[in-house]
Amino acid sequence: MNIVVYKASGGFNYDVVNIFSDELAQGFKNLGHNVELIDVNTEKKFPVENIDMIVTFNAIFGMIPQVANFYSQTNILMVTLLVDSPLYLYERIKKLSPQNTIIGMYASHFLGLYDKYFSENNIMVQVMHGGTQVEHLQKCSDIVMAGSFNIPNKELIDTIKNNISYLHIKKIYKEQFLSIIDPILKEAMEDRNSVLEWLFDKHLEIINFNGYPKNVMDNFRIILAQLYEYIDKIRRYDMRFIALKTLLEAGLTVDLYGDCQLQELRKYPNLNIYGPRPYLELLKKVAASKIWIHDIAPNVNGSHERVFSGMLNKTLVICNQNDYVNGEVKDGETIVFYDANKPEQLAEKVKYYLEHDDEREKIVKQAYNYAKDKHTWQNRAVELTNLYYIYQDMKQNK
Repeated sequence: MNIVVYKASGGFNYDVVNIFSDELAQGFKNLGHNVELIDVNTEKKFPVENIDMIVTFNAIFGMIPQVANFYSQTNILMVTLLVDSPLYLYERIKKLSPQNTIIGMYASHFLGLYDKYFSENNIMVQVMHGGTQVEHLQKCSDIVMAGSFNIPNKELIDTIKNNISYLHIKKIYKEQFLSIIDPILKEAMEDRNSVLEWLFDKHLEIINFNGYPKNVMDNFRIILAQLYEYIDKIRRYDMRFIALKTLLEAGLTVDLYGDCQLQELRKYPNLNIYGPRPYLELLKKVAASKIWIHDIAPNVNGSHERVFSGMLNKTLVICNQNDYVNGEVKDGETIVFYDANKPEQLAEKVKYYLEHDDEREKIVKQAYNYAKDKHTWQNRAVELTNLYYIYQDMKQNK
């Protein structure tokens, strides 16, 4: 098969996505495919001759409409893999042709919400993240965290409400939509184990959102995506802040790779702030640490590259409760979970596994073997190859 994988220097919010492109391209090559890896921002090449499949990340062609339109006129299968929620990328996704584009999402709960309220005949599948392995290093630090502490703009919620008031639609629809904003935000912040997509679905069902006229839904979709992104970000910030502060108050030393200007955290002498690092450099720091603290909004049958990368680099991943890989990733076997509503559990479990090397190493070994077998980008190359042949069979059997 002839495959083109696109990357985008400077085109993504984080360099990790280009590492994914590199590893996926190599995975296809290892399977014997002819692969061309193109940087869309520097090479400006858009081949069509003898191309079977094109793979991109985060709907990057949605930022280049002329390219999206160009490829929509071909029979080439376009696969775009999302590393964020599809609601973050709604404006891009809607510019892609549904006729020959497959959208891969890393957790199944994204598919349900997007398909119900946003999809316009898009083909959507689940394609999980893959992990990245660097050389194994001697463990010289206890705890590593990654991520920045940029306080979300809390005034944005008022901007969203004001934007609704300016819509040229009936007042009753505006009032109904406005009525669900504060309850969703309240429930999301009170229960950090709740699935945000399910909260949205519950409240959209209450106002019968799918029963709205098409022009009304079209007006609301962009605002709905903005609202989701705002609540998701403020909730994740809150979870990360509480997790880090809990560890510091417990006297544990944490190496933080990310930006943190908050004096409330910087005052702790046991917090080492090293600033943001390129992804591969960060993974070397992870590989040299005993424990990686991972915080993310709850998934349903989901995945995350940091979890799999932690496993592949033989570091114990401790994470808030999540349903990874439909329950395959089990607490105490390949990962350690804590209840985000009870942050004191995090400090207790970190202390326990720092004091019990044998138990920590047992989980690390099992996690490494599990991720090595199922969750590398080589595994994803196999899955995407199979997806191509399934897609061709579907076309022929129409």
